Amino acid sequence: LGEFLDEHPWADRQQLRALVRAAKRDTERGRPEAPRKLFRFLRDTTEAGGQEPGSDEGPEGSDDVGG
Repeated sequence: LGEFLDEHPWADRQQLRALVRAAKRDTERGRPEAPRKLFRFLRDTTEAGGQEPGSDEGPEGSDDVGG
């Protein structure tokens, strides 16, 4: 977790830790829900590239050159 959070400081630490705990619990029980949520969180966080989740602009910025 430490390395991931160092590379992605905008990530919600509390949510990540809760998802990791839930994923461990669900994995032991043979349930796929929490590990999938964790995967989505990690994917969304890495794709955000420093942008707030839900932002329309990607990490590479806008391609719009303007007028």
